[in-house]
Amino acid sequence: MKTKLLGWKLWPWLRALAGSGGLLPLPGRIAVGIVGAANRAQLEAAKRRLAQLRDRDLPRLRDELREINHRIGTIERNIAIVREERRSLGCA
Repeated sequence: MKTKLLGWKLWPWLRALAGSGGLLPLPGRIAVGIVGAANRAQLEAAKRRLAQLRDRDLPRLRDELREINHRIGTIERNIAIVREERRSLGCA
């Protein structure tokens, strides 16, 4: 979080260093490197958070999927029963 805040507060200044042409290229490259490092840190933090959420929510999602599959199976069996009844009555 601190990296994100730091990146947002420094971004206009760093962008000015990198792209204005008024300063030497080296500070611009350093600025781009700082922004890149902040972005990489944010990316890694986001990946860690996603992994945590995936690990935590996966059992719940499996249970929901199992329940949905059960419902689908029940519906398919009911459809098969109705088809068989229609066939036996000559409606098919």
